[in-house]
Amino acid sequence: MLMIVLPLIVSFTLSTRLPSDPTGAAARSPAPSARLSEEPGGCAGPRIERVDEAAAATLPLEVFTTPGCAYCARAKRFFKRHSLPYTERDVSADEAVLREMIQRASVATCPQIFVAGTLVGGYDNLLADYEAGRLEPRLARAGLQMEEAAPEDPQPEADEDEEEAALRTAAVRADSVLNPAMGGGGAADAAGTAAALQLCMLTLMDEFLDDAGARVRYGALRASGEFAEFVMTAGDLCDLPISSLDASAPTDERKAFWINLYNCLVMHGTTVVGSPKDGPARKAFFTGASGVAYRVAGCRLTLDDIEHGILRCNTPPIGADAPLFGEGDPRLALCLAPPTDPRLHFALNCGARSCPPIKLYEAARLEQGLSLAARAFVESDLAVEQDAEGARVSLSKILDWYGADFGADEAAVLGRLQGFLPEESAQHAALGEALQRPASELQVTYREYDWGGNDATSD
Repeated sequence: MLMIVLPLIVSFTLSTRLPSDPTGAAARSPAPSARLSEEPGGCAGPRIERVDEAAAATLPLEVFTTPGCAYCARAKRFFKRHSLPYTERDVSADEAVLREMIQRASVATCPQIFVAGTLVGGYDNLLADYEAGRLEPRLARAGLQMEEAAPEDPQPEADEDEEEAALRTAAVRADSVLNPAMGGGGAADAAGTAAALQLCMLTLMDEFLDDAGARVRYGALRASGEFAEFVMTAGDLCDLPISSLDASAPTDERKAFWINLYNCLVMHGTTVVGSPKDGPARKAFFTGASGVAYRVAGCRLTLDDIEHGILRCNTPPIGADAPLFGEGDPRLALCLAPPTDPRLHFALNCGARSCPPIKLYEAARLEQGLSLAARAFVESDLAVEQDAEGARVSLSKILDWYGADFGADEAAVLGRLQGFLPEESAQHAALGEALQRPASELQVTYREYDWGGNDATSD
């Protein structure tokens, strides 16, 4: 909530998740861990450099990245602009690389940048060192010289006029789906197909980022042959047997499937109908009234259906009195059993300025992936200030909207968040001290949510 995951708003500014609430009281900002050997639709997966730890410590410039991370993309564009060769380490593709990054950087967010084995930090740290004049001497000591590279040929994104945009979005009916069956015979593996689709979409979005690494050229992405092949592969979801997704299937396989599919549908919907601009548009986007939905195992499913109906165990959306799936609804067979895993709120898109290192989820590593996503979110989002008068804790609005999934009251929510942090971390200790104070001395505030879009033609 980027999330990455996504996103996304902060790290990956997709216009992200919102329950059935036109006021915007329930959104998510892009995140997810699986690396498949083959990707559908001709999408090449991210490259990984395998480097042993001793060699890594001597690399002149090294960056740990994950697919679909806008700040990773910005860092790489910075290096290219200044003619700086670098070694890229993809943490989503190799668990050992992920463990190495966390051990060396002591955080679980991407990107993490090292010069001659010494930590610089994330993209913001890189930029701060550059602007303060510290980066160039560090690079020089590592044998690297900063230069201004020749500018790339511009890749302008053609602006649609209002009539063209209206014609495009009108082609998606309110009761339609974005993955019509293509007669391919159906997907053989539910979890693998969803993960492959998500990885393919993340790879496409990386490919079509603008030169600044901040906006996606959706028009070019939409018109690409790779996207057409992606849509054809998504059509295989229509014919999945429901037995592959009901209670007879392993819980972790089902949970990983729906998290990956949710994030994929957010990006697919943004590509086709555009990023919603206001409260009513966001409601239409997440409820499927705009046509943003997939047909899976014979059921039409919107983003709200996947999140609140399936992943949150048919819990009513924010502001609603009743669950989405009533008695006799065939979609009830797809719901996960309670209680809700609150970490899903950090997996359904980025949710922090630095992307969690997991952008795709696989059942075999789901527990680790969700734990890392939760840790990354809290490390990036939590702020604790204390003095003689009391403690002040600042949190994302997500924790206000979905606090009940974490605990019965604010103290319980904070205790759950503390559990996501390493015990030796300063944040864990600070939160523990804050929780020891009387309730009258503990103030919790929730920051407003940034609804900015990431379309290259948006303001």
